[in-house]
Amino acid sequence: MEDFESKKIVKVMREGANSEFWQIIKSSIQESLDILEKNLIQDLPEFADILAEECKIEILTYNAKKKYLTKLLDTPKNIAAEYMPEVTEEEDFDVYDKPEKFMPNN
Repeated sequence: MEDFESKKIVKVMREGANSEFWQIIKSSIQESLDILEKNLIQDLPEFADILAEECKIEILTYNAKKKYLTKLLDTPKNIAAEYMPEVTEEEDFDVYDKPEKFMPNN
């Protein structure tokens, strides 16, 4: 993708993350997370009555849903990150460095 187009996408995502529209969506996702946690807490006593394997499945399902919803909260940031150029650190090279600096230690 062209550099200009990538910059445009990043700009739109950053602006969108601060928009009122995204704040409403984010609030709805957060509410879903809260309901998910509330339901888990309500279901905890029932976990004592089910088999360990079923309990494990319930917990894994809860964790998967929580992870998914949490990732949704950062959608604009995640999309922008896909289009941002990777920053590579360049070694600071000083033309006045002594040659010993580049020699392996003896």
